[in-house]
Amino acid sequence: MHVHLHHHHHARLALFEVGTLEGLMWTCLINGVTYVISDQLAQKVEAKWDVEKGLEPKKCDIIRTMRFGTVGMIWGGTTTFGRFKFISLVFPGAGLKTAAGKVLINQFVFSPIAHGGILLFNEWGKTGSFKKGWDKLCYNLLEVQLVTWATKVPLNLICFSLISSIPLQALFMRTYDIFFYIYISYVAERSDIPEKQITNPDEEDEDEKHWAEEPPIRKSDRTCNCAVM
Repeated sequence: MHVHLHHHHHARLALFEVGTLEGLMWTCLINGVTYVISDQLAQKVEAKWDVEKGLEPKKCDIIRTMRFGTVGMIWGGTTTFGRFKFISLVFPGAGLKTAAGKVLINQFVFSPIAHGGILLFNEWGKTGSFKKGWDKLCYNLLEVQLVTWATKVPLNLICFSLISSIPLQALFMRTYDIFFYIYISYVAERSDIPEKQITNPDEEDEDEKHWAEEPPIRKSDRTCNCAVM
């Protein structure tokens, strides 16, 4: 009886590590809490920057935090659980070579998908426009991935080579992610338009003035032009 219970206990742990509904729920919950904490810290950092610039700091935006936390819980949680499950099945065990394979798949396949979805869904939820969400993804994803690869590749290598338990691997990376997602929250909420693409307000006013002063096209002129064409 004791042997049977002992075997059943190890079977439950194995199922949890490979992937179960319970594991998915816990991963989503942990991710959601991580994103909420990170966004609140990000808002405090942004408020401090405003004070340093002589601006009035923005008040805490709870809607922003709820939106970012929801995206983190649903999209971030499911993609985190799914990729760790997939990686553990394709590259079982530990060791440096196995860890290197896990890092390559995690960072160069799953990471862009996960971060792209965060940018897309957060902006979509904020603006109600899928197109704006897609534009956000296209403009900011490369920057996010460069930061990710510079910081997470060495951490992933340590994680996958020294830690064999999937829940402990996820916990190790989530500890770092509290700080990393401060940056993601900032990127997700900042303006997408690069400075070089912002039209000079004075020039824009001149253009509007030009069009306002230009006389309207008369019907006879429009007819003449069409006839010439």
